Amino acid sequence: MLGDPGYYARFGFERASDYGLGNEFGVDDEFMVYPLHGGAVDDVDGVVTYHPAFPKAEE
Repeated sequence: MLGDPGYYARFGFERASDYGLGNEFGVDDEFMVYPLHGGAVDDVDGVVTYHPAFPKAEE
């Protein structure tokens, strides 16, 4: 998910790049994950792409 790190960190979200995940938008701190249990994202890596139904922000 993309969001304000200061806000979402309060709920347990963490920077996705700490788990080897990137995103098609090229942001780092704002791209976050919420591991549902210990080790949930330990064996994944790569670039996350969004379904076309989610429009990109206008430049």
